[in-house]
Amino acid sequence: MSMIKICIDSLLQLEIGCDFVAVNKEKFHSVTEVAPISSSNVNALSFIASKNNNKEVLLKDTHAGLVICDLQPELAKNIRNDICVVLVKDPRLFFAKLLGILSKKNLQYFIHPTANIDEDAHVSKNVQIGANVTIGKSTIGEGSIIYPNVTIYDNVIIGKNAVIDSGVVIGAPGFGFARDENGVPVFFPQLGGVVIGDNVEIGANSCVDRGALQDTVICNNVKIDNFTQVSHNDYIGENTMIMCGCVIAGSVTIGKNCWISAAVIMNKKTIGDNVTLGIGSVILNDVKSGETCLGNPATNLNKYTAMQYAIKKLVKK
Repeated sequence: MSMIKICIDSLLQLEIGCDFVAVNKEKFHSVTEVAPISSSNVNALSFIASKNNNKEVLLKDTHAGLVICDLQPELAKNIRNDICVVLVKDPRLFFAKLLGILSKKNLQYFIHPTANIDEDAHVSKNVQIGANVTIGKSTIGEGSIIYPNVTIYDNVIIGKNAVIDSGVVIGAPGFGFARDENGVPVFFPQLGGVVIGDNVEIGANSCVDRGALQDTVICNNVKIDNFTQVSHNDYIGENTMIMCGCVIAGSVTIGKNCWISAAVIMNKKTIGDNVTLGIGSVILNDVKSGETCLGNPATNLNKYTAMQYAIKKLVKK
């Protein structure tokens, strides 16, 4: 990854939001790439995670020109007095924020000539819209990136600084039907739209359906991984993260700050705030705020653990 050249003192102007101390900053020279700590070179920026138990050895042996870690200043200086070391409380977070800022500074905004954008669409300034993107009568917020082969139907609002990866479909009709007297499915009109907040990321080949009679809503800072289904009338609260392969049926409400693995959530269920859903969970009932749920059908962590223990005892017999 190429980076703009940056001096240590200018980090203060980047508004990273993390306090830091620079040791040996007189030894710093500009870096032009990023690399893992164990395979970097003098032109590279790297970091050592807080949880790493081998920090001192990694710092001693690295060839990186600039290292971010959480060692004490005197210890860092004693280990390496020939390179600049940036000391922060959370190196991984600082590294992520720094690269996010630098990549934004290097980002080139454009609309690819093969993009098909409705004349009534509202596309803000400073956006990147890739090849073969289709956008209906919808709104795209400033700073957003729409990667190639994305389809955005009518009546979709996407906020600022969104990232929509390749193959995503937003605003397709939801799967809503009513059966007639002969049991034949009759399509229920899907007349709502989709509202997506700021700083939302939606991974490749995911689908976000429009609402039936109300909007499907994804709040600010939600991160959705690849191959995820968000159905009609769903509501996903701020800062929630949804992993690859999750299937969310219609009219589901998910709270703030949740961590949802590759789960299946039945329609019309409510997931509270700060909930964790484990891999493979099948959610058939509402989940209270703060709970961790696992299993098929899913239950809270304490019951799941007790159940697994009981099963093991039976198997031993």
